[in-house]
Amino acid sequence: MTERLDSPEDICRALTGRLGREPDPDVWQLLLDDEYVAGTISLGSGADDALYSMDELLDRYRRLREFAKTVRGREGSTPRRTPPAMRLPANAAIEAETKIAAIEAADLPEVRAFRERVLGGRLLGWREAHAWLAERFEKRRVWTRIHLPTSYPRSSSSRPNPWEARTAIAFYETGAQLQGGNWADTELDYLHCVCDVLVDIYQWDDIGDEVALFVLTGMPPNRSGGRFAYVPPPEDADLRNGTITMQVSARLGPRELMGLYSDYRSSLLDEGVRVREVSAGVAAQAVFIAAANDGRSWAQAMRDWNHEHGGERHYAERRLFTRDCRAAYQRVMGRELGWRGAARGGLEPRGLQPSPDTSAEIKRELWQRIEEQEKRRRERRHARRRNAGEGQGKDIP
Repeated sequence: MTERLDSPEDICRALTGRLGREPDPDVWQLLLDDEYVAGTISLGSGADDALYSMDELLDRYRRLREFAKTVRGREGSTPRRTPPAMRLPANAAIEAETKIAAIEAADLPEVRAFRERVLGGRLLGWREAHAWLAERFEKRRVWTRIHLPTSYPRSSSSRPNPWEARTAIAFYETGAQLQGGNWADTELDYLHCVCDVLVDIYQWDDIGDEVALFVLTGMPPNRSGGRFAYVPPPEDADLRNGTITMQVSARLGPRELMGLYSDYRSSLLDEGVRVREVSAGVAAQAVFIAAANDGRSWAQAMRDWNHEHGGERHYAERRLFTRDCRAAYQRVMGRELGWRGAARGGLEPRGLQPSPDTSAEIKRELWQRIEEQEKRRRERRHARRRNAGEGQGKDIP
């Protein structure tokens, strides 16, 4: 028979023996707050009838210990790196559209005026254009009010709104200079304002100096079929809780888009397994335990669950209820549930939460709108049938 563990002191001694040292005091307090220690205490004749075994407690301690290391070192640690965005390949139609747009863009007054005033009415060669940009970035002044990107190459729009760029272009076409800048500042800002106008008209990808090089050389910019970008979740959450944003050309077909999305997602998460969909039951349990995490005990939370959701799944063992709630929260939020435990001194109260009456009111209004929409659809269908019947000389009931 396994040794009885009748108190937290017995659990601490047993854990010390397993670890070979005394447990971390902060992690031990977390185990107490999460009621893992209470769940490991013997309930009857021996430790075998406890809710948690010592092996489970040890595993929990080690995971909390790793998490504590992360939290303690977070202040001086390197933030989670945001993966680079992915430009989608352009098909033949997109490439042709870009070439035609470049041909027609040469006729725009803004482009004509820049090439005439700054380039002397000619186009630069490819290497010459890069040297032109590098020289002006090197010789420009550095001052606080300048609208240009802070480094070469161009990384963002020089003016936040297209009308500001057009106003600046009209200003430069009179031979004026950028206030506070020199000739290099003026020519660069003039160029980037023309780029802003082109991006606004043709929706070209504003990446690097591709649009600027079109103005200088006449070579069409590289156009993509869209763009994937990834916004990671908080540092302690699963990467699958991040967000992928898409800007996609309508010319890309669904199958092609699905393949590109799958490749990009796999490159982010480095996994070959399909993410299982979160069921309605798991989602409901995760929401419940998040709301119940207000200082009440696991035993009280289980009683409340059985009262509110017992028809879906009724729990008789707190251990199973705790396991399922933690797993549900982990599946939805991508991180472990930090259980607040029974109310103790110093525990901050939860923020204000809406009452059940508010949720019920919203549901009633939603169903009322649905019923009204369905009523209007029936009336429109009946009107169409009546009009069709009158055209054929028939009576519609």
